[in-house]
Amino acid sequence: MATAVEDEKSLEIEYKSFKLMLEEPWLKCGRCGENYCGSTEKLLADEFFEYYKIRGGRDIRTCIAVFAQIKAHCWNLGKNRWSKQPYKKIQLFKQVVESNNQANEAEVFTRFKIQIENDIAACMSIAEFCLPPKTTPKPPEAACWICLDDEPDEHGESLERTCACRGSSGYCHINCIANFAAQKNTTFMQRMMTGMSMSADESSKELSVPWTQCPTCNQDYTGTFAWRLAVTFSFQYYSYPYNELRRQVSIETLSRVFLETSQYDMGIGALKKEINLIRTMRKELRTDGKIASGFWMDAGDLNTQKN
Repeated sequence: MATAVEDEKSLEIEYKSFKLMLEEPWLKCGRCGENYCGSTEKLLADEFFEYYKIRGGRDIRTCIAVFAQIKAHCWNLGKNRWSKQPYKKIQLFKQVVESNNQANEAEVFTRFKIQIENDIAACMSIAEFCLPPKTTPKPPEAACWICLDDEPDEHGESLERTCACRGSSGYCHINCIANFAAQKNTTFMQRMMTGMSMSADESSKELSVPWTQCPTCNQDYTGTFAWRLAVTFSFQYYSYPYNELRRQVSIETLSRVFLETSQYDMGIGALKKEINLIRTMRKELRTDGKIASGFWMDAGDLNTQKN
């Protein structure tokens, strides 16, 4: 029994070594040893597959090339967060591997068949994660839970729902949600001005949640709706002073939502903006000694104070 386990482990090590030896020239930089990423990784993975696909699906080199290609495409979807292609490809490849044609099966393929099947299962899991979410048709009784209208609003924005609500609940216009969130922020700031004590983290959460989370199901908004709402949040307080808590939280929320929804370029831009904002604030602190107590200290008064 122990010998069988040892043989299986040694086969696993041998397979991983062979896989690494085959992948490295295609997917790793020869100078720094780091993996390529982004469009470069996708392009090289495609070339890797094209080079070996002529050998057929029952050749181990073709298998490894397919696995590399699918992973590269799943990890670098970019703005198109969802894709059916990787899943379709791995399904088709699985059928080829499981076919009954044993005539052209190479000895090395038979040797590592279990490891290849495990890799297929792993690739299918990754590809399933990239499948577009199933959408259900909007029920006829659905209406905006804020304005109670079931038609597009005055700006032409239709009803949307990207949270976890079910049935006819949770539908809303993005402008209605923006107005609702802004009112929530105003109410919260008024409470803070009356002397309510709250930490900076708690204050930030109270301000960002109305813009990022459905108040009905308490789940985060997703997809395009989420980052459009975050952009509106940022624009709402863009003209406010640098040391105003709502402006700081809006930029922080914007960068986080961009990254969570795979809008990486815009997310990095928002992060740079946030860093510049912090630098500006610190420069002002050094020059005039002012501090925004709601952001930098755990205090209830949000007025700018002297040290």
